[in-house]
Amino acid sequence: MTEKYLSHLFVHKCLDKKSYTKYAQALNYTDKISTLELFLHHWKEEATIDGEDPNSGYYYTQLEFFRQQANYSQLIKFGLETIQQYKKHYTDLEINSLINHYAFALSTLHMWSEYVHIALKQLRLYNKKTQAIQKTSFLNGLASFYQNKIDQNNDLSLDFINKSMHILHKETTPPYYEQNYILSRYAFFQTVQRCNYSLSAKVWEKIIEIKKEHGVFSDLDNSHGALLTSYFFAGLYNKAIETYDRIDELTHHYRTRHYFYTTFWATLIYLVLGKYDEAKTLIIKARKGHHKDPWFRTFRFYCLAHFHLYQGNYYNAYISFKRLLSLYQKTKISLVIADTSLLTISAKAEHYGSISEADLPSIQKWIQTECHNQSYNHWSFQMHALTLARFTDVDFGIDPYAVVPADCPNAFLKQKMYVEKIKLLDHKKMHAQADQLRQEYTAYRKKLELNIPYEHLQSFRNTPLFPVPEKP
Repeated sequence: MTEKYLSHLFVHKCLDKKSYTKYAQALNYTDKISTLELFLHHWKEEATIDGEDPNSGYYYTQLEFFRQQANYSQLIKFGLETIQQYKKHYTDLEINSLINHYAFALSTLHMWSEYVHIALKQLRLYNKKTQAIQKTSFLNGLASFYQNKIDQNNDLSLDFINKSMHILHKETTPPYYEQNYILSRYAFFQTVQRCNYSLSAKVWEKIIEIKKEHGVFSDLDNSHGALLTSYFFAGLYNKAIETYDRIDELTHHYRTRHYFYTTFWATLIYLVLGKYDEAKTLIIKARKGHHKDPWFRTFRFYCLAHFHLYQGNYYNAYISFKRLLSLYQKTKISLVIADTSLLTISAKAEHYGSISEADLPSIQKWIQTECHNQSYNHWSFQMHALTLARFTDVDFGIDPYAVVPADCPNAFLKQKMYVEKIKLLDHKKMHAQADQLRQEYTAYRKKLELNIPYEHLQSFRNTPLFPVPEKP
């Protein structure tokens, strides 16, 4: 039954309650999110725990909606209340689908002590069902936990992901959620821990294809946003712009949370391309998306900091990085705290022209944070080492002269690394090496131009963000 037909029945009060789930799904497969919200409110008025199937009724559908809209705080509150009520009549195995949504929100907000307890408890229920598809979401959540907390080499994280993908491979027709969650976790792993952007882009393209096959359009902009990130880090600016335009088109009638988040990413694209006015317009547009979620708000300040760096305003960049750090500290994830702390100290050093003695212990601590040698942080720490070496000769454990920018697979970090190493070599009067690196960086920027729309070429060549440093 189509959404149009079911809407007709509902408007004329002829829709049988047995078709409520189908109607909610039909609305979810369109861009009529506001209509779905109104319908869920109507359904709520007549829903009771006793009368709703825990795997398909109102309460499950409401949790599913909160999850797709990334309203995790509300999902946790509503989910906990719902699960407590259902436990009076059902076992944890029977309401696993509800617990799965609730646990997903806990893992997304990095509430690990609560999540790990629930995940291990639910996995034990499937001890005798080694290929149960229901296990995959909890395995992937644990992969995220180990990746963020205690497994910086990612051996356990990748093991959990592989277990999930093995289960998925055995399924003839794997459920949408499990496919999406497993592949998303793998794509994030390749993006953050391996900097393999060509592979992560292919996975995100596959996820988008799966969502279209299942008619899930309400969350499509989120996957396009992740795809844009892979393109951006790979230096494929033409594809990144095309992807943002697609997101703008998808959310034209309903600006989602992810739209505003991705708009900040688009701002970074235009800053790299030297399009100041376009970047400023996008910042103003993106700031209209007011969100209290600390994890979501972080990128706003990261973007604003680079907007100030573009203008050469290191003090304002320092303030933005400092605000970013205060938000990241709430997540208690050592790697992002370390990276942001170093960004903050670097901007402060650029503003004052020196490094404070009081900052040296913090630099020593954060720059030695353990990470995998193919991860984003491995390269970002090397970039920070290059910047800091201009202001102090203290040994932080990374030899700045041994850093090779050409080896970095991240186009954004690579440009910054080239600039910082050239400045360092000039500062140390190593002009021959600096000139050689200038030529290398100039050639790299020429290569990047192959993936830049013609109308942005001239501004890219003149951008103040990562220009080839002039000879002193």
